[in-house]
Amino acid sequence: LRLVSRQFVHRSASNWPGIEYYPPTNKPFGLQQWLRARRAEHAADEALVIVDSDMLIVRRFPNYEPAALKGRPIAAEYGYMEWRGISNGLGAHFSPSPRAPAVKPDAVGVPVVIMRSDLARIVDDWLDITVAIRGSEQWRALCEDTGWTAEMYGYAFAAANHGLAHDVRVGSLMLYPPMGYFSHPPHVTHYGIGYKIAPTGHWFDKHDWWQHDPLDCAYDFFAAQDVPPLYERRVGADACEAARGYLLASLTTVMIADAIAEHRERVCNDTSAPSRAHLPDFARAGDFWRATDRRWRCPTWYDRPLLAPQYADRGYYSKANLRERARAA
Repeated sequence: LRLVSRQFVHRSASNWPGIEYYPPTNKPFGLQQWLRARRAEHAADEALVIVDSDMLIVRRFPNYEPAALKGRPIAAEYGYMEWRGISNGLGAHFSPSPRAPAVKPDAVGVPVVIMRSDLARIVDDWLDITVAIRGSEQWRALCEDTGWTAEMYGYAFAAANHGLAHDVRVGSLMLYPPMGYFSHPPHVTHYGIGYKIAPTGHWFDKHDWWQHDPLDCAYDFFAAQDVPPLYERRVGADACEAARGYLLASLTTVMIADAIAEHRERVCNDTSAPSRAHLPDFARAGDFWRATDRRWRCPTWYDRPLLAPQYADRGYYSKANLRERARAA
């Protein structure tokens, strides 16, 4: 965060009155509080990018045209939302009229690129619907995941109620490691579920760290986590699609490790921390992705079809399927 010029810290909303412990409430609540606190500073509209804390930005976001974004946010597709809370009637409980919302809810989530004025229109409903779903046993059951995705449905239903139809992006905004089948390197890698880098045998799962704080100076993250090298394809050994997936997976783990190494050096005075950094300089270059394809003799990732036909089934995007694929890889 020391690289971020401005920060806004709000009180925690994880223990919202009337619902059990639910940290995702902090997303709509924090954005609501930020919009209120900074209202006077934002006379002109602006584009915002919303991401989750288990995401890493691995490719620069472009300068989006505000006129194109106004009323039509860009968001990543989460296909499993379609056959859970969207198609099973959960959204009907939150429609502004007995008939229907202004538009059909989209099965989307972060990263979301949205104009500040559009966010201001929906953020109160986003928070209210999130709390309502999380606080109802009946509505949590319709999420089919004990209500952990209540905040995602809160956003989707609030946006639909205010007439926001999304420009839905499949793969170009966000990918779960070790997926690598799309036309462009994603802007964000999402380590929401565990994954394995099959050629090296390395495994990473954020859930392994719930009982530990990797930023605690007394806790040695590197003694507990075997950090992989940045994956390098052996030409002819792995298909380009699989190799790109392994590269994303190793890059995700390496970037996390590098951030922790920097923290330990700067905050914990750990003199051994610099030697634990693994991210090579070439990986920071602007043409990293194209250069990697050239080095690997792969068709340029940018020129590939959007989605390989065999993965067009939305079931491919369910967390259960992704988790099984990661474990089987």
